[in-house]
Amino acid sequence: MSLGIKTVSILGVGLAIVAGGFWYWLTLSFKKLELPPSVPVATEKQLHAWIEIQTPHVFTANDANKKELHNGDEILKGDTIQSDATSHATLHFPDGSLVRVQPDTKITLTEETFNKDSGTLTMRLRLWTGRVWCKVVNLATPNSLWEVKTSNAIAAVRGTAFGVEFKNGISRVMVTEHKVSVGIIDPKTERVLREEVVIVTTNTFMSIGDQQVSAMAASEKVLVPQPMTPTMLKENWVQESKKADEQLDKKLQNLTPVESKSNSNKLQKSDRDMIRKEMFLKPLEEIQQLRDKKVTEPVSEPTVAPSTEKVSPAPVASSVQPKSLAIQAITAVPLVGVIEGTPISLTATLSMSDGTKRNVTASAEWSVDGPIGKIIKPGVFIPELGNAVSELGEGDGTINASWKNQATGEILHAKLPLKVQGKVDTDINPGG
Repeated sequence: MSLGIKTVSILGVGLAIVAGGFWYWLTLSFKKLELPPSVPVATEKQLHAWIEIQTPHVFTANDANKKELHNGDEILKGDTIQSDATSHATLHFPDGSLVRVQPDTKITLTEETFNKDSGTLTMRLRLWTGRVWCKVVNLATPNSLWEVKTSNAIAAVRGTAFGVEFKNGISRVMVTEHKVSVGIIDPKTERVLREEVVIVTTNTFMSIGDQQVSAMAASEKVLVPQPMTPTMLKENWVQESKKADEQLDKKLQNLTPVESKSNSNKLQKSDRDMIRKEMFLKPLEEIQQLRDKKVTEPVSEPTVAPSTEKVSPAPVASSVQPKSLAIQAITAVPLVGVIEGTPISLTATLSMSDGTKRNVTASAEWSVDGPIGKIIKPGVFIPELGNAVSELGEGDGTINASWKNQATGEILHAKLPLKVQGKVDTDINPGG
């Protein structure tokens, strides 16, 4: 009898071991199915903003530490971001919304939470100086909150596009889609003045200075939005942001089911998740894969760049690639018969695969062919006839720019033909 009990016990233990081993193998198999090797783990769990660097030299400026940011870096609550005079970057949020950071801008992400189940995003941004352009997609739920705050204004929106500028104590809020609620803040108390908000609608703007706030605090004066002027609408950062918004809207429309195109509130959760994956997770996954590839690839010969070498731009995200490079002159008149001695400002602009344009003037390599002048710094040309053609009174040549994509190694070139005329001496010699 005892032998039978022992035999059963041994068999029971053996079966338990086999069953436990099978369950362990089964659990590992499901884990492998949930997180395939081709998808980075960070992507699956990504619920925070990440940054895309269009042109380099964007830094975190947390406390005394300063660290350059790269494509795909995570941005967390409390992070302060600062761009230099030529930097462009985009913050991507989990619901598909964006913040485009312009040059010479400093911002702090004061709050950012995202509920994956409900799709609710809370985003609060402090703009210390510079410009940001916000594109809040219509996927945002009614409980979502999006705010941009300066020292004397706070803009709150749902499903819209707008720009906020803060320089020299003046806030400017410009709206190109739908409407934005703007509250006036007293810089001394940091509280909203009289708990009132002003509604800024499509193609209107509001400008708020500290003196206006003081006047409002002492009276019942109310600020009224004004129509955006033609000059404002032609500002490069406004035009580029609007074009990028149009491309984003087209992409959203293509991803949105037919029955929900007229009303985003009809979107099912599965549709919202799919769109967010395409808008937020997929580009990040591609960037992470590109970074992993660069880390694992062997380097045949280490090279040391000389200290005088121009810093190359950061890699462009693989989801959006440059197609062509163009040179444009910043001048009110056509470049016909340029007179020597007058400086000409130039821009080098990339046309991207998503239809947007990016200014790479500072990171491009500049040169001149022909006896027509010289480049004194990136984007600045001085017309000057060479000795060989000075007696002829004019010369022909080209201004050249080249830009290298650090992610692919491809180099794009652009040329601007130019005719330069000698400066005519208009002084008259009375004795002649």
